[in-house]
Amino acid sequence: MRWVASYGRAGLATALALTGACGADVGIAPAPAAPQSVARPPEISAASPPQPPAGWSRLTLDGEPLPEDGMGKLWGVAPDHAYADGNRWGAPLYRWDGRGWRPIRQREGEAVTAIWASGEDNVFVATAEGTTDTGGSRVSIAHSNGAEWTTSRWHRVVRGLWGPSPGEAWAVGDGGLIQRHVKGRWRQERSPTRAHLSAVWGSGPDDVWAVGTGGTVLRWRGDAWASVPSGTDRALTSVWGSGPDDVWIAAWGVGVGGLLHWDGSSFTLGEQCRYATMVFTTGPRDVWADNGQGNTCHFDGVSWRFFALPVDKRVVAFWGERDRVLALAGPDVFEFVGPSAPAPTP
Repeated sequence: MRWVASYGRAGLATALALTGACGADVGIAPAPAAPQSVARPPEISAASPPQPPAGWSRLTLDGEPLPEDGMGKLWGVAPDHAYADGNRWGAPLYRWDGRGWRPIRQREGEAVTAIWASGEDNVFVATAEGTTDTGGSRVSIAHSNGAEWTTSRWHRVVRGLWGPSPGEAWAVGDGGLIQRHVKGRWRQERSPTRAHLSAVWGSGPDDVWAVGTGGTVLRWRGDAWASVPSGTDRALTSVWGSGPDDVWIAAWGVGVGGLLHWDGSSFTLGEQCRYATMVFTTGPRDVWADNGQGNTCHFDGVSWRFFALPVDKRVVAFWGERDRVLALAGPDVFEFVGPSAPAPTP
């Protein structure tokens, strides 16, 4: 809150040069023959094969093609394990198995507003009927234990789900909604805001962050939620990090956005990714964000780089781990190929 390319090698040729001298005058002892000289072959160095340029590569998926409008909300458990909805009213819930998407649950007249899972036996899906911007006519969270689904009704739309462990989860949403799932039950938590909360993430059970409209940032330290000054009034749409002192938040403004970074004491706003609406990290030196139609940006701990997708679509979500980061854009899944983050410091 985790393809193989082959290259040819040039052959090497070694030439041997032989030189010598012979012959003598009558009566004169022949001069000793000059020793033959053999040229030494050049040193052969084991050169590394050329590396492909870093960038996004579209994966070939098994099964039937997805609709052109692609997927909506997504949560990735691992590179070969994720859940996403079909981005349409009543579309199925899908599971990603590393090769393609498989429908696992049919929905009826609902829009998915958030997904979180820790594994196949612990999947949460928040839904709303009607117009979700106005709260919908019916709001619920469905939970799967791997064998069956159970549903609980809610009074406000849930926009974000996340949990530190299989036995605990947080839900945030409209009107400052904050609820906690413990021992199989949801309970209301005291919220210090009435702003709409859009996302939640934490580095552990006693360090959880929630973000929302008007620059709202909340933090849970194990006993209560408290407001944290963000220094902006922009809509905050996504939060992710690698620890209590390394938290990133996507800050969306009118026509321009950026990324807030928490260093353990305060936030700073950078506009390197001016059109970011989501952020994802696998560590402090591997930060990803979308950057408008067909573009992504990456921070390696030192500088930002920009990588275009081969399609003109906005990234819906990133997921994976340090050595394999995936992105969903429209109906397509892309894998980042090439070095993205520096090797860990010994």
